[in-house]
Amino acid sequence: MAIFEAVKAEVTPRMAAERYGLRVSRSGMVRCLFHDDATPSMKLYDDHYHCFGCQATGDVIRMTAKLFGVPDAEAANKLAEDFGVQSEKTSVLAKHNMASYALPNIKARRSGTSKPITSAPRRTTPAIPMWTPPAAASTSIW
Repeated sequence: MAIFEAVKAEVTPRMAAERYGLRVSRSGMVRCLFHDDATPSMKLYDDHYHCFGCQATGDVIRMTAKLFGVPDAEAANKLAEDFGVQSEKTSVLAKHNMASYALPNIKARRSGTSKPITSAPRRTTPAIPMWTPPAAASTSIW
């Protein structure tokens, strides 16, 4: 996974705005970074931001790049460093292991068999036991 995808998956625009000193309201509104704003007009969503005044929109990396005046790559690295995000690079050995697992499944699909070769058995019992009524009392109060 590249650093861009790792940062976007872990850091929201709201988290970045709060970390870098912007005052965010409970509803996720903040004063726009891109124009002189007297009242908050930029909405911070989970995956992007949007300003209703100047129509600026983008992701957390673009917002950080504009805030600090740096390129996107440098903003992504800054976010990764500040929030402790690590981009996991797949090793050659892990790629080989994934390929050896996926190859029989690919061959099964190409040969026309409907069931993959390396499939896990299906669960036959329910995960949560069904409710059973308590046993009736043998003695009567009346």
